[in-house]
Amino acid sequence: MRCPHCSKEFEVGETARNNVASYQEGVVVKTSCCGKGVHVFPVNSIRVEKYTGNNDEDDWGAKLKK
Repeated sequence: MRCPHCSKEFEVGETARNNVASYQEGVVVKTSCCGKGVHVFPVNSIRVEKYTGNNDEDDWGAKLKK
C-alpha cells in the first residue's frame, strides 16, 4: 500500500496490525518512509460461497432446502 503523505511504499508493522485486529479499533502509527502519522483502522468484510456440504441444517438449526 502507498503512504497517503509521500506516496512511497508503506507497510503496517506487525504490532499495529495485531492491535487493530485484537481490539477492532484504529491506531495512529508513525510511517517508516516519511515519519508522518497515519490512522490505521480495521475494515471488515464477508465472502459468500455456495454451500456444498452434507448438513441438512444451518448453524442455527434452520432446515436447508435441497
